[in-house]
Amino acid sequence: MPYRTPLLHTYDVGEFGKVLERTLRLADWDGFAARKAESEQKGRLRGHAVASFIVAGTFSHGQGHETVFAQLVSEWLGVPFESIRLVQGDTDAVSFGRGTFASRSAMLGSACLRLACDEIVAKGKKLAAHILEAAEVDIEFSEGRYCVAGTDRIVEIVEELAAISNERMEIRFDQSGTVTIA
Repeated sequence: MPYRTPLLHTYDVGEFGKVLERTLRLADWDGFAARKAESEQKGRLRGHAVASFIVAGTFSHGQGHETVFAQLVSEWLGVPFESIRLVQGDTDAVSFGRGTFASRSAMLGSACLRLACDEIVAKGKKLAAHILEAAEVDIEFSEGRYCVAGTDRIVEIVEELAAISNERMEIRFDQSGTVTIA
């Protein structure tokens, strides 16, 4: 690193080797020969390949991404659709996109949003555990609410958790998962 690609893009960070190793392990790359032999016995062909893609910014050109993305976030976080604000074309956040091709924006943008929502939920569990005075493993999330499993003790993601987070800018989650509220 930095690495300049044949398409003249420069990557200055990334753990591409680790990502590839994990991909091969999850795909059971080493077990391919056995699966291929089994397919051949059934008269079928089987091949395998790996392709990498770096996620880039997306921009709606009339395909309705702003609606789809907001609907997905609303569903995954259990927050009102109307409360979601989609920001597009912010070159401070993403300086370069690669265009909208077929369903690439919807598929990749949605996958990235899902990861972001999962991270919000995970971080929120830590804060909810602190607020509800419970162990994090006892906190469940569903339909915009964190609750202590088996109880009626809840905290709403929007009305309470987000408000507390906005009021207390000192809320931090460190590498070990510890919540610090000053």
